[in-house]
Amino acid sequence: MAVEYRLLGRLEVVRDGVPVELGAFRQRALLALLLANAGTVLSTDRILDELWGDTGGTDKQSSLWVYVSGLRGVLEPGRAKRAEGTILLTRAPGYVLAVDPDETDVGRFERSLAEARVMAEADPAGASLTLRAALAMWRGHAYEEFAYESWAQTEIARLEELRLEAIEDRIDADLRLGLSRELVSELHSLARQHPLRERFVTSLMLALYRSGRAAEALRACSAFRTRLVAEMGVEPSRAVRDLEHQILIDDGDLLVDVDLTRAPQRPRSGLTVRGYELREELGRGAFGAVFRAYQPIVGREVAIKVIKPGLADDPAFVRRFEAEAQLVAGLEHPHIVPLYDYWREPGAAYLVMRLIDAGSLADVLAGGALPAERASTVFGQIASALRAAHRNGVVHGDVKPENILIDGDGFAYLTDFGVAAGADEYASLPTAPFAPPEQVADDGLSPASDQ
Repeated sequence: MAVEYRLLGRLEVVRDGVPVELGAFRQRALLALLLANAGTVLSTDRILDELWGDTGGTDKQSSLWVYVSGLRGVLEPGRAKRAEGTILLTRAPGYVLAVDPDETDVGRFERSLAEARVMAEADPAGASLTLRAALAMWRGHAYEEFAYESWAQTEIARLEELRLEAIEDRIDADLRLGLSRELVSELHSLARQHPLRERFVTSLMLALYRSGRAAEALRACSAFRTRLVAEMGVEPSRAVRDLEHQILIDDGDLLVDVDLTRAPQRPRSGLTVRGYELREELGRGAFGAVFRAYQPIVGREVAIKVIKPGLADDPAFVRRFEAEAQLVAGLEHPHIVPLYDYWREPGAAYLVMRLIDAGSLADVLAGGALPAERASTVFGQIASALRAAHRNGVVHGDVKPENILIDGDGFAYLTDFGVAAGADEYASLPTAPFAPPEQVADDGLSPASDQ
């Protein structure tokens, strides 16, 4: 029986690949508290104080026994009645959770971080890939639902610091791979989010210098110095001052020889753009690729569509992108995938959407035709979404099974509205057999095209 504990987000326990129902909040909190102190005996008095404080009256002890019994039942459902078990153990003066570090995402994250640091010098490409995989374990904020519990504060702060260190180490590895130019935008974003974090600033300075932008590197250093003096009353460290001097004298030691065949391909999972960390690629179409992504500031996963550079720089696309994105972002309907954010920059454009990762209608249909009742339900949900879009002056233009997402509960959602899709060479990309006749004839789309 394989049990996995996930703490880098909302608490989850998965047994043999199936999520386990953990019960009431205090029962979940008990498990999280024991996981934060795995392998250490916690006294009953400490547990009662951490979970109830001065509240709970005289029934706290009885409630604790109920929660311990409940956790033993869900963690080891095959355990014989009154048997000790092997996971949640009674040990004077309280309880201990016997968990191997590799059974938790926290343990695997920390092990990957340590492994990447060992290989950083000899194999920066391997270190970068290891760190990307480690960062992809984060599904939200660590101990997310216990963020306001005093017992969780220290562990949350420790893990968040490790997450930032992992990003810094991954950037160092990518700089060794010669990806300076590709990292500039990401580092600008990280430096804005963490303006007093020195390694982000020095990495930004180095990336700018190696990209032929020495003046901007010096301005970044000056801005960092000004903020540091104003907010902390101290000067930058010796490392920052030395890097600034090397840039001023155009020190050739700052340049590196790189084997570009070892560098990850672009766009890369692990890249941070405007505060979003790109993760694995979910799909690719005519206009670009869709990635699973993580937004640290709110601790949520999203989907980001990265528009192809050729389209993102197309004059017709540039003229229409923002206006059409605003229209789509304004659509509010329970069966339209919401557009959270969007922006364009030279060579790229991005659309940030709600993540629905159970699959598309095309995936469902690959297993056979839908029963009539379910097909009618899906049809009604998507027709309702289209009606709402048409009332707001938005035509989808590419309704097909691949653009209808299905969540874990079987509900259907319309996605991939063609924001500024009719640009020059991309203007006629009919997808047989679902392309509307108007698109094939290049007569312009209308609400009838979605029917």
